[in-house]
Amino acid sequence: MRDPKRIDEILEKFGKLWKQCPDQRFGQVFENYLLSNKNRGDGTSCELFFTEDDKYELILNKILKKEGKK
Repeated sequence: MRDPKRIDEILEKFGKLWKQCPDQRFGQVFENYLLSNKNRGDGTSCELFFTEDDKYELILNKILKKEGKK
């Protein structure tokens, strides 16, 4: 069974990221930062379904760490 605690942890990180770009809609933030990591044309519709939560959490950690340095 997957750890249910991951849900709040990931949502908290996503919320921090979204607050850094409040003019974007949820789908835009998810597409721009988590799916394509700012690289378009990568077949994201399949990636969304098959990517494990820990990969998205790693991406969020990387973005938030980078943004925190600005």
